Amino acid sequence: MNQINQLETEKTNLTEIDLTQPETITPISFADLTLNIPNMTTPVVGYDGGINKAALNVQRDKGLRCILKPYLEMAEDDFIELFCVNTATPVAFHTVTAYEAEKGLQIPLYIPFLRLNEGSVGPVFFRVTRG
Repeated sequence: MNQINQLETEKTNLTEIDLTQPETITPISFADLTLNIPNMTTPVVGYDGGINKAALNVQRDKGLRCILKPYLEMAEDDFIELFCVNTATPVAFHTVTAYEAEKGLQIPLYIPFLRLNEGSVGPVFFRVTRG
């Protein structure tokens, strides 16, 4: 009987999540927009943050995941470039789709693993050109 009660209690604490629908995030002003790097450790003295080897290996085939949150007035055909070390050549780029703009979706971009040397890496930044 305890086992049944425990299962009933667990059922009432469950939350349903619809994984078929992307998470919608409230857009922020362009001036407040920053690049989000999951698993980045902060604070790191003298740096914006640090990435350990385990975080680098999460998606080794794609690279280090960087996420650009939705911004106000995000529009179809906005062109996003991600730079790492080389400030002239982007390591990744993406053109915002009508669906992404309408739904206010985050934009994932990846820094290829080979572009991330051990030790200090920078600058890392993004550029958005309005469509």
